Amino acid sequence: MFTPQILKFETKLTVLDQKLTGLHEVMHAMAKKLDQLTRVFRNNAEWQKKSWSQFEACAKGFRQVRDACECLREELSSAAGTMISNSWDELDGGC
Repeated sequence: MFTPQILKFETKLTVLDQKLTGLHEVMHAMAKKLDQLTRVFRNNAEWQKKSWSQFEACAKGFRQVRDACECLREELSSAAGTMISNSWDELDGGC
């Protein structure tokens, strides 16, 4: 009397167990993929920090070179004025 119902229940239980096993495998695969993505994101964050520090070093170096060029230009400008005025004095004194 209960045999068909028990067989039907056992069949559904077996199918449910198979689906649960499949779900477990899918979840395990997703966890592995998430771990891989986490590693990639951490690696990218480290590279970003390194890139920013290199960028800041380049910007600092550029500012130092710019300041040195401005100083050199001012020195050359004042020296060129001195050289020009001295050459005029020499020409005037020589005549």
